[in-house]
Amino acid sequence: MIPTTSAVEYKLFTFDEFRSNLQDTLTKLDNQIKLLKVKDDEGDSIAKVYLYLYQGLYSIIAAERKYRAGDYLNATNDYGEGGKAISRFQRMSSGFAIEYQQEAERLDLFSKGRLSECHALKKDTRLEEQITNLIEAINSYTLESEVVGRVKKPLLAYNAKARMNFVQGLVNRLEGQKALVGKDYQLAKKKHLEAYRAFVKAAYYNPSYTIWVEEQNKTLKIVLNKLVNDKAAKEWGVAFKLAGEGKFTESSERCKLASKLYLRASKLATEEKDALVLHAYSHMLKASMYEANASEFIKNKNDAKSAVRQYELATESMKEAIDAYPKRDEDKTVLKRWTAQMNYYLGYFYQAEGIHNLDGEKYDEALALFKQANEAFQFGLKEAVESRDEGLKSLLEKSLAEANGYIGMCKTVLD
Repeated sequence: MIPTTSAVEYKLFTFDEFRSNLQDTLTKLDNQIKLLKVKDDEGDSIAKVYLYLYQGLYSIIAAERKYRAGDYLNATNDYGEGGKAISRFQRMSSGFAIEYQQEAERLDLFSKGRLSECHALKKDTRLEEQITNLIEAINSYTLESEVVGRVKKPLLAYNAKARMNFVQGLVNRLEGQKALVGKDYQLAKKKHLEAYRAFVKAAYYNPSYTIWVEEQNKTLKIVLNKLVNDKAAKEWGVAFKLAGEGKFTESSERCKLASKLYLRASKLATEEKDALVLHAYSHMLKASMYEANASEFIKNKNDAKSAVRQYELATESMKEAIDAYPKRDEDKTVLKRWTAQMNYYLGYFYQAEGIHNLDGEKYDEALALFKQANEAFQFGLKEAVESRDEGLKSLLEKSLAEANGYIGMCKTVLD
């Protein structure tokens, strides 16, 4: 029996936000509040104090329903009112049973945490304000977990720890989004990994948070994809620069790394189209790797024979890139440009073989190969013009002129 100046026995409601039936609890609380109001009107001073506790809990549960529905603005008002009523009870309950005071302390911290969450999650709240409010929520839930831990209520302790880790995950997630906008992909990866770990912990304490683990896993894939894409693009840029400096072996290594990175990015892509494009890029960079090897043989080692196989591999890789790339109407320009590039490699495959035969004074065989090179370069030039790629157009015009020069040379010798 709870000490009271009236003959009424007041029941302690232990609210568990994960397990309590909210509507059922509200109905029972409403009945208890009506009874307490009658006693308060009769001058029962103890009933008046209890009334603050139950009215506070009623407001908190009403707020919880709005919180779950995403109505953070109105939930804020109810959590605030609930917290005020609980605080009044705490100030006036020094002689009450300890379990009531402990429950009031827990509810006070819970409502403060939820209030901070709602401030953070309200529409149009600035990111920095969101983070600040969520950190305040974490502090409240941390204290709450200590309170219920001391009174040995494991389920309530799990609830508090679940919320604490969930909100920590939200903080890390927001910090990751901020880093992503700033294109600091390493920091974004770090923060989103931390968010994933926090959500996993939250789900351990309460499985209802499992959906956030799944959502964060998708986000993490997107971030890792951007990180790998960024690395691949940088390696590609370095490879292009090295090739321009005549450092073809080093360029080939960079192309190889970029190809592997794009392949990895394709496996991280969450959209099928993106996966196809990145997979195609992987093949295209592999073609560039073989092209760099061929350039090393021809330009730095004067070894046309060894270059033949490299151009053949470059052509095959470029064909694989074209086959892998999406075939929608908006992709036609890219496919034409890549077809031009494939024919550029094919032309040099024939031309390198022709040079090797020319060096061996096999003029008839060389002439036939140079004519095949001419055909490949001409077709490639047509595709480059249609795709409006001026750089590739210029390369193919130069290559075509070289092939025609070799054809003229062979004809002169044969005549």
